Amino acid sequence: MKYLRIIILCVVVSATVLIPFGLIAAAFTPGLPWWGRLSLVGGGLLTARLVKPFSIVTGKDLKII
Repeated sequence: MKYLRIIILCVVVSATVLIPFGLIAAAFTPGLPWWGRLSLVGGGLLTARLVKPFSIVTGKDLKII
């Protein structure tokens, strides 16, 4: 049971860190209208600002986004 909690926590933290990058990368897929691309990039940047994935990965307080 302890390992299940650890695995779930690792998956949640990994998803929280990678979601902003995934949203921004999804904006570059072909076939999306301009407002779809704009909302994906805006949502990715907003999520990156709230979560600060660079700070989580590096362990430093980076104010990049």
